[in-house]
This record gives sequence, C-alpha cells and structure tokens, in this order.
Amino acid sequence: MPDVSNCVRTAQVIGLTTSGLMAGSILTYSTALIPTITLPAGSGPASYDSNHKPGSPISHIATQWRHAYNIGKSSMPFCAIGAGTAYAYLSYVFRHETTLRPADTRTSNWYLLASGLVMSIIPYTLLVMSPTNKSLLSRAEVADAESMTGVSKAKEAASKTSGDSKATREDVEVLNWLKGWAELNVVRSMFPLAGTLAALYATLY
Repeated sequence: MPDVSNCVRTAQVIGLTTSGLMAGSILTYSTALIPTITLPAGSGPASYDSNHKPGSPISHIATQWRHAYNIGKSSMPFCAIGAGTAYAYLSYVFRHETTLRPADTRTSNWYLLASGLVMSIIPYTLLVMSPTNKSLLSRAEVADAESMTGVSKAKEAASKTSGDSKATREDVEVLNWLKGWAELNVVRSMFPLAGTLAALYATLY
C-alpha cells in the first residue's frame, strides 16, 4: 500500500495545478478571445462597444465563438471534476486520524470548500450561462445555413460596398450577447480561482 503522505502530495499537485490552469484558461476567454474576435476594422483598439462594426462578419464571429466554446465544453467540466475530486480526497484524508497525522478538521474544511468552489462552474454554466450560450449557438447555426446558401457572402459583400462603420441591428444584438457572455464568464473564472486559493491556504497553513 503506498504511503498516504505520497498520495496527499500527489492530490495536492493535481488539484492546485488543474484548478489554477482552469481559472486562467476560463478568464482568457473573456479578456483575450472576445475582444479579439470582435475587433473593429482597421487598427482600432479592442472594445466592447457594440456601436462599432466588427471587422469580421457577425456570422463568422459567432462560429469562432462556438469553436472556442466547444473546446472549453470538452475539457473544463472534466478538469473541474478532476480537481474537485482531488480536493475532496484531501478533505477526507485530513478529517480522519492516521498513523502519520492527527485529524485536522480545519484543513479538511478548507479542502472541502475548494472542492465545492471548483465544481461550482458546472451548475453555474448550466443555470446562469445557458440562455446566452443558446442564443450564440443558435446564431452560429444560422451562419452554417447561410454559408450553405451563399447568403452570408452576399451580406458581407453588401456590407463592404456600403462602407458603413456603424454596427447593424444584428451586429449589435450578437455583440451584446458576447459582451454579456464575457462578463458572466469572468464570474465563472472566479470559482476555480477561489478554489485554488482556498486549497493553497490549506496546503501552506
């Protein structure tokens, strides 16, 4: 049977590394991805101002967001479960006395808090972010249909011909969805960040 202390160290490394990377990765979607794909044409600064027409067609922006969303969807829940499980294991170990250490309820509670915080991104995504996700995914599906019929290219050509730097009504709607999504996503990134800090405190103190 492996030494319990080795299992504890392994769980600490897995938990802290995974939840820390989760927090940074999720936050990057809001601070880098969304401002980049919605950049206005030319050399204008990144902005969430929905009155500025984006440099790319709104249909392309929606499909770019969907691609990034699917990357996160295929990895973040599993990372949350992995880190949460590691912290739950640590909470269990420290709550029970062993031949190597006495029971430590305070440390156990901090790890339990860390586990709950990290895992919270799953219900938060399903309950809070789901309406915005559905709106953006629906727009990406419309973009797929437009590309099949050539409607999207016709819209893009008309837009370039007009030379109007103002956002259309459709642009504004989608850009507002993206702005709202980015704000909600910042909140989501705080769960694994807080979980990492709680686990770090439990580990060091």
